[in-house]
Amino acid sequence: MENIHAAGAPTKAEAALNAAEILAAHNLETVADVQKALTSKDQQEVSPVKKQWLDITGQRSGLTWTYFLMLCQIPGVKADRMIVRYVKSALDREIAAKEASSLVGALAQTRGISEIRLDHTIWRKESGEKSSAMPCRHSPFRRCADLTANYQSEAISAFAIAKRPAA
Repeated sequence: MENIHAAGAPTKAEAALNAAEILAAHNLETVADVQKALTSKDQQEVSPVKKQWLDITGQRSGLTWTYFLMLCQIPGVKADRMIVRYVKSALDREIAAKEASSLVGALAQTRGISEIRLDHTIWRKESGEKSSAMPCRHSPFRRCADLTANYQSEAISAFAIAKRPAA
């Protein structure tokens, strides 16, 4: 029995297996291996790993590629529907996924906060998921909920400033 989903697309499990095979073929077997090979945007753009990953049926958008890198603690913003919806609402205009990703990344960099953390904070806000009350490691905040509220406040303020007309 072939592992095919609707409209001839492979299942998520098949896509994950294909991605794992690509990583193994390039000797990227640990997070440290991935970080060493793909930390910079320049390394990522010329990487045959990225090209092969995006060639997997159903992976052309690059969302899972970016999310994989983020899980390996490589900074980035995955412009899924939650991120796009948040930026669209904050700027009160239509926005493409790539622009939303760039804006959130630039905001994180100018505010000196983690792109990954800001992405996750926006995603949690848009999904309606409650903030965690568990302690956050390596943070001046006592709880993740405090950290999340702080990042949400930063993002809302920054996007409010960004949508003001130029003087």
